[in-house]
Amino acid sequence: MEHIFRGRVIRENELDYYLLQLDDIINEDLLLPPLDTEMVIRAIWTLVEQTDFADFKQLFIDNGKADWKAEGFIQSIKKSLTPAALHQKIVRELGEDFYKWVEVEPGIQERQQPLGVLFHIGAGNVLALSVLSVLEGLLTGNINVLKLPSYEGSISLTLLKRLVVIEPRLAPYIYVFDISSEDVEILKKLGNVADAIVVWGSDKAIHGIRQIAPAHLPIIQWGHRLSFAYLTPGQHLTSSLEQFAEEICLSDQQFCTSPQCLFVETDDMAVIDACGKKLEEAMTEQAKKYPAATIQIHDQAEITWTKELVKMASVLGQEQLIESEHKDFSIMIDTQPSLKASPLYRNIWLMPMKRSELLSILRKHKGHLQTAGLACHEEDYDDLSNLFYRAGVSRITTFAKMSQTYVGEPHDGKPTLLQYIRTVCKNKN
Repeated sequence: MEHIFRGRVIRENELDYYLLQLDDIINEDLLLPPLDTEMVIRAIWTLVEQTDFADFKQLFIDNGKADWKAEGFIQSIKKSLTPAALHQKIVRELGEDFYKWVEVEPGIQERQQPLGVLFHIGAGNVLALSVLSVLEGLLTGNINVLKLPSYEGSISLTLLKRLVVIEPRLAPYIYVFDISSEDVEILKKLGNVADAIVVWGSDKAIHGIRQIAPAHLPIIQWGHRLSFAYLTPGQHLTSSLEQFAEEICLSDQQFCTSPQCLFVETDDMAVIDACGKKLEEAMTEQAKKYPAATIQIHDQAEITWTKELVKMASVLGQEQLIESEHKDFSIMIDTQPSLKASPLYRNIWLMPMKRSELLSILRKHKGHLQTAGLACHEEDYDDLSNLFYRAGVSRITTFAKMSQTYVGEPHDGKPTLLQYIRTVCKNKN
């Protein structure tokens, strides 16, 4: 088992020795000159150019991504790490010259300052997320301490080791620990040296960190989110369902922005049945274009369990299961609308919805809402958008673009880099 301590690879039997020095070393490094953002950007791009992603692609495939999806995911990451994309992200989120002193009143100046030390708690359900979190910490000039997630393979550790070799000046800003979430004492020690904890993961993971973190320590949480689609029937219905089917098959519902429920604005179950049939036809065609990957056994168990519950409820006429011939997707119809999680992997809930009930249903999940895919009549767009925003939704998009992002897009309604800096001021009056 390996760790990285101030850019240097250390073994498990050396960990205790180095942890005893952690406070003093970080306190010394906090006095280093500010990290040069341009140098960080150059180092990141060199890392991308020098990395053969073939091994990582296989890890993605082993973790349930189809070959075509793994390749697309890698290309998406590489595109987001180009110098042009990183510059654009920084400018959009932080503005130009964010470390420059600006006079806000006579004799009073302000500028941005890194928080100092970020303790990243990685999530294992999204491969490579941990290393990307550290890169964002570097772009904002912070020292980064990363707890590796389980089941991630060696992606983050390998890439961060290479980054330090490419640019040794980054060594004082990178610490990586391959430790268990059960190592509470080590987690507490790492939390005590941090100026903020960045947590990626479930409510349970975030709650667990809150129990051991010092009360004064800010926790920047990027938790799990629920996204959904909303459709008002009309001439656009068929084309909208075709776009929706493509979105589901392209994403496999693996992103926070991916839909888990499709609400159709109607109280007529005949309309729902018709939508279910059209969606089945559309998903059958899309599944041919985008073959599904082999699903890991624990995910398959959840899918099977959910489908069996739907079958049981169908006896009472409450739910209905539409399943593909090859069992590579399903549409689960529920007569009682609610926003709930699906087992993902091309398994979607379909429900009727009255607009008068929509706000109260969504507000039950405030704090978890993310993206709403919206297909409606033009005259309904503003009313529905305002309703979604007031319920707590962060993004509204078309069905076709629910899982697409753009450079500098806020994450869960907040610019990511902005969370990792603070505004300081000086008054010479």
